[in-house]
Amino acid sequence: MKCLADYDVEVDICLEKPETFSSSLGSESQFEFHIKNKAQEGDKEGSLVSIKIVFEVDQIEDAADISRAILADIINSLAFVTNGRFSPYRLTKIIDWTPGLTSRTLLFFTEPAADAPAIAAIGDEILTFTQELIQLDLSNPLKSAMRWFRLGVAAEVLEEQFQYFWFALEILAQIDKPNDKVPDRCAKCRGALFCSACNEHPKHRAFSTQLIEKLVSDISGDTQGETYGIFVRVRNTLMHGNQLHEIESELPCEAYEVVDKLAGIVWKVICFNVNKKWPVSGRPFLLPSTYVKHLVMAATNMTITLPEGPNGLDIHSCDELGIEASVVRFS
Repeated sequence: MKCLADYDVEVDICLEKPETFSSSLGSESQFEFHIKNKAQEGDKEGSLVSIKIVFEVDQIEDAADISRAILADIINSLAFVTNGRFSPYRLTKIIDWTPGLTSRTLLFFTEPAADAPAIAAIGDEILTFTQELIQLDLSNPLKSAMRWFRLGVAAEVLEEQFQYFWFALEILAQIDKPNDKVPDRCAKCRGALFCSACNEHPKHRAFSTQLIEKLVSDISGDTQGETYGIFVRVRNTLMHGNQLHEIESELPCEAYEVVDKLAGIVWKVICFNVNKKWPVSGRPFLLPSTYVKHLVMAATNMTITLPEGPNGLDIHSCDELGIEASVVRFS
C-alpha cells in the first residue's frame, strides 16, 4: 500500500517561491516528496516548511517509523546543500494514499504541547548550592565535561545524547591521568596479554581507551568489562555511520538504558572531581529517573473520503484536514 506522511519541519532557510516543489526521483525511487513553505503559527518562534512524503509500506502501522527514516534522508541532504537548519517539528498525519479507494484510513498525531509547564523544583537551597559551585576554581577539562553533559541532558535524539555523554567521559578520563603502566588485554577474555619470548606481561602508559575502561569499571563496579563493552559497541556503531536501532536487538538491554547508564556514570565522575575542590555529600541534587526524552504521541484513527481527479490524488487535498486534540500531563 501507499501512504502519505505529512511533517512540519523547523527551518531558518525556506523556499523562495510559494509554490510546492515536487520531487522527480524516477520510477526506481521508493518514495516521492513535496515541500512547501508553511504559514507561521501564532507566537511560535522560527519558520516551518511542510514536507509530505509518499512511500510504499506493508501496513499503515509501520508508516510512522518508515517515514521518519525517509524524512531524515531528505533533511540531511537539504542541510548539507544549504548549510541551514532543518529540524523535525512534528508528524501531523498519515493517510492511506493507495489509488482507487473510496474510503481511506487517516491517522492524526498529537504530541504534548511544546509550551507545557516546567516542573517547579528549583528552590533557594539548590540556587545557593549552584552559586557556590560557580565560584569554585574548576579546571577547564572539567568545565568542558560539564558542558558536554549539559548538552547531553538537553538533546532530544538518543544517538546525540550518547555522543555528548561519551565526549564528556573521554575528557573526564584524561583528568588526573595515572602514571601507572598497564598491560594490553585480550579482546575476547580481557585478560592481560603475555609475551612468551620475554616471559612477561608487556606494560605501557595507559591509552585513552584503557583510561575510559578503568573509569567505567571503577564507577559502575563492573569488573568484567561488560558495561564498557556495551558503550564501545554503541560508540563504534555510531562512529562508523550506522544507527543505534540497527544493533538494539543485539544489546542485553534497551538502547535508552545504555544512554541512562552512561549519563549516570558521567554525572558521578563529575561529582567525584568537584568533590576534590568542595565536598558535595549531602548537597541538594535533583536526580532524574531517566535522561532520555520519552515522547508520548496520541494517534486518532479515522476513515475519510478524498476525491481523485484525472491525475490521481491531489497532494494538497489533505491540507485542510484537522482535528482538535491535546495530550495532557498526569501527575
